[in-house]
Amino acid sequence: MSVASRSSFGLGCHLSRFACRSTRGFGGFPMLTTSRSVSYLGELPEEHRMLQKTCRDFAEGELKPIAAELDKLHKFPAEQVKKMGEMGLFSIEVPAEKGGTGLDALAYAIAMEEISRGCASAGVVMSAHNSLYLAPICKFGSEEQWERYGLPFLDANKIGCFALSEPGNGSDAGAASTVASSVASGLSIGKKEDKLGIRASSTATLTFEDAAVPSANLLGEPGMGFKIAMTTLDGGRIGVAGQALGIGQASIDCAVDYASKREAFGSPIMKMQAIQSKLADMELRVHSARLLTYQAAMLKTQNKPFTKEAAMAKLAASEAATFAAHQAIQILGGMGYVTDMPAERHYRDARITEIYEGTSEIQPLPLLNSSRSVSFLGELPEEHRMLQKTCRDFAEGELKPIAAELDKLHKFPAEQVKKMGQMGLFSVEIPSEKGGAGLDTLAYAIAVEEISRGCASTGVIMSVNNSLYLGPLYKFCTDEQWERYGLPFLNGDKIGCFALSEPGNGSDAGAASTVASSVASGYKLNGSKAWITNSWEASAGVVFATTDKSKKHKGISAFLFDMPTPGLSLGKKEDKLGIRASSTATLTFEDAVVPATNLLGEPGMGFKIAMSTLDGGRIGIAAQALGIGQAAIDCAVDYASKREAFGSPIMKMQAIQSKLADMELRVHSARLLTYEAAVLKTKKKPFIKEAAMAKLAASEAATFAAHQAIQILGGMGYVTDMPAERHYRDARITEIYEGTSEIQRLVIANNLLKEHGVL
Repeated sequence: MSVASRSSFGLGCHLSRFACRSTRGFGGFPMLTTSRSVSYLGELPEEHRMLQKTCRDFAEGELKPIAAELDKLHKFPAEQVKKMGEMGLFSIEVPAEKGGTGLDALAYAIAMEEISRGCASAGVVMSAHNSLYLAPICKFGSEEQWERYGLPFLDANKIGCFALSEPGNGSDAGAASTVASSVASGLSIGKKEDKLGIRASSTATLTFEDAAVPSANLLGEPGMGFKIAMTTLDGGRIGVAGQALGIGQASIDCAVDYASKREAFGSPIMKMQAIQSKLADMELRVHSARLLTYQAAMLKTQNKPFTKEAAMAKLAASEAATFAAHQAIQILGGMGYVTDMPAERHYRDARITEIYEGTSEIQPLPLLNSSRSVSFLGELPEEHRMLQKTCRDFAEGELKPIAAELDKLHKFPAEQVKKMGQMGLFSVEIPSEKGGAGLDTLAYAIAVEEISRGCASTGVIMSVNNSLYLGPLYKFCTDEQWERYGLPFLNGDKIGCFALSEPGNGSDAGAASTVASSVASGYKLNGSKAWITNSWEASAGVVFATTDKSKKHKGISAFLFDMPTPGLSLGKKEDKLGIRASSTATLTFEDAVVPATNLLGEPGMGFKIAMSTLDGGRIGIAAQALGIGQAAIDCAVDYASKREAFGSPIMKMQAIQSKLADMELRVHSARLLTYEAAVLKTKKKPFIKEAAMAKLAASEAATFAAHQAIQILGGMGYVTDMPAERHYRDARITEIYEGTSEIQRLVIANNLLKEHGVL
């Protein structure tokens, strides 16, 4: 059989030979198994952490110090590839019984990121060999083919390449002009391409001119090539996503290191809010892409459909890498533009990740053509799926049909709130022994999303009672306080509010001007609290006031108060942009006395109570935003499937598909961030940064999705006959309450700098 024509940009076509390895495995640590069902959210399983550390140490010691030289000289890292082969990194997912390392797809993604963090070129050499060469042979090859083309390639003694793209059909794999016939002669390799980045890996054109290939070399059956190519690319996208994550993380590392040392105006630039905002956005985009990549890897390992997830991971990670590299140069300024620093190399290396294994423009197609999956790095546990269905059915049947009317009339959904209380949705995380539903934070996030998908106003009513009222009460109250202010608020018969913000200090919780003075009967409160959700329907609340101005934020205390209370006046209902079925008003305290027994926690604990409450509350707001964003997607998809233009539904237009893909990607990745924060909270592990990232990503995703939904609906999106305009209005508040987007970026950046040990 001969092959004629040519294939360009075959990755990894360097065919040098190296000495065989004598051992297999990563140093002395135990092999990973693929049987374990991994559900990573917040913490990798121990064996994957060991792999991560091994690869990170290798990259730091062997790759990072020479990466600049390899790039400058366009030099293949022969010695390092040999060592990586000996470590098992060139046959990661090949089963042990076939001679491979026998690890899972999550291990592969982790290894790819860490190697690429040290040198992106070494990462792509490894990726092309694992994903594009060995994977299709392992899956579709015969035993004889494996003996000849598999076994000798497991330890980097030889490496392979993947020849699919052609000069005229880069992303159109079904339009191959290379033909195979039963006559024969030669293969020629073109010059090494001089590239923008990944210069230590070779890229060239392969030209087949009557090249003879034995019939025994047919992979699979005749006509199976397209299927083989597509399944190979699906898995390959996980590898490219891993590579992009490594480049993005390396950019963050470089930017943080420089920002901690470079001084301007007398202090390190890392203390400037403009720099912190950039670092926060870099961390957010890379971390959310990492979760998408891990999800795709785990679905692949579990033999579940992962095409959509792999496309999302590749799209998000590649664009995150480019974004992070761009911002790193901006932070470094002139130093980012010269080769003395690695930032410019990361910028060049990142760009290719948006091109190979399907461009960013191609990724929306597999994304949209796949069925919607459950967003829990695989799938949700059964009990959480049952809760999700229950809440979704309730929202579809009880909330969605009346949401427009509630919004128009600014009407509190009293009947629905009562039903939700009976379902346990107003005390989701309260332990059953305290009278609550006894579920975890993940369950809470799922429930708030589904309720908010039906009606965002109802979602925030539920969120405030759970997170902001019952949350701090349960954590810091006495038994007597729980009896009076907890138990009656568990089933929706009574609801609570949270009075922290003031007209002049919305995001500065440590600057409370409301004062609590000690009197014989308890504490006398004076001051105003603004934008208090649930204020008109609440029967009680938590209020924060200064008890000792000399101690600043350590002089703030928290109090429980009844509504009504003598000396407390309730302002008018605010006429708002959105979430109109929930009440918002100002509370004014004028010599309002609360008993000393209503002090929550100890004197001076108010700031701590407020901050810990807001950390958890951000998960609820993130979930509310997810519900709004998902509702916007639902609305847009439904309309695009029915609205016709130029003789067919507009959903068939690539411009519309691109919008839908971006909407789905942003909402889905924000969902994973939210779930991660929820799981960490339940495990009682630090979750402040993760909650801030979830809230920031979800709120901005909701606003983005709602904006795009109106664009897809056109004029119909601008009128109240359709819900798109309501979603647009409702989404906006999620970027404001429980800490604005600007505050979230400061929280993320401060925690990032602490993790790097520079703050």
